[in-house]
Amino acid sequence: MTADDCPGAGPPDPAASAAGEATSREAPDDVRLRDVIRHLLTPARAGIYLGRDDLARLGATLGFPLPALDRRIMLEHLFVAAGPAGLVPRLLDLLREETDAWIAAYAEWELQYPHTAPVWQEWRARAEALRAALVEMQRDAEAART
Repeated sequence: MTADDCPGAGPPDPAASAAGEATSREAPDDVRLRDVIRHLLTPARAGIYLGRDDLARLGATLGFPLPALDRRIMLEHLFVAAGPAGLVPRLLDLLREETDAWIAAYAEWELQYPHTAPVWQEWRARAEALRAALVEMQRDAEAART
């Protein structure tokens, strides 16, 4: 039996979540945001690490200062504050920029440390998949705003 045999058994797809596909019986909006946040904050899935300092910097860039809390709460607050302000596309763009920085770091490490290049290639692939999902989510957020 594989994850394909059981719908919802695999890891959530942030792009699908942002497109409105709920993965449980709970309120669709809550599920989507929670799934996106969980994906973004799980390095093994996202391919990047967003620390408290990173989230605080993103918040400051958007004009939403964040106290140092649990990372999940910090990121949730960013999305919740960005929504009514019409800044979700900008938040997703900032997250894409963070992802781009990780992708560049992995590519550099692949060159600097050739014996561990396969490891960095795997992490870079995860980050590139996240980047593609963020671009799609940003496109959807822009379309929903107009």
